[in-house]
Amino acid sequence: MKAVVKNKMEKMSEMKVLTKDYLFLQTTSQSSFQLKLLQLNDTTKIICVVNTACAPVCDSRVLFYTANWKEIPSKDYIEMPGIERFFLTPDSTQVEAYNNARAPLNIYLLKADLSKDNNELTFTFTTPEYLDGSEAKTLEPFLKKVLVYVWKDGRFVVKD
Repeated sequence: MKAVVKNKMEKMSEMKVLTKDYLFLQTTSQSSFQLKLLQLNDTTKIICVVNTACAPVCDSRVLFYTANWKEIPSKDYIEMPGIERFFLTPDSTQVEAYNNARAPLNIYLLKADLSKDNNELTFTFTTPEYLDGSEAKTLEPFLKKVLVYVWKDGRFVVKD
């Protein structure tokens, strides 16, 4: 059975996935909400929330809450990836091309996705989607488009 309701914008919102520790809501055609229940220690769980808006390129916010829905500092549970994490170091013959390819980047957009199957959080560097086709293609050889984090010892860390 579909779980669909009319939202305040008179559009439809749909619960797409529900497991014992994960929820994915398509809140509008351009936005979504993900929630994951994470074990902090033997007795405490926290909630990780990912809000994503796409207009047209997707960008996400990652937030954390107690089980009583009190917001807690994200920095205690994840070090968000900086833009440099998505770039491969060029060899000495490619430095000029690398610098030229990076020149049009004036915005930093990330899409985050929680896994329904495990405790992974994936970040996709979406800024290249904002660029025109030729700029994005020039940038492509220098990019690592996806970073995967795993929940370990009470925080998200880059997966080895």
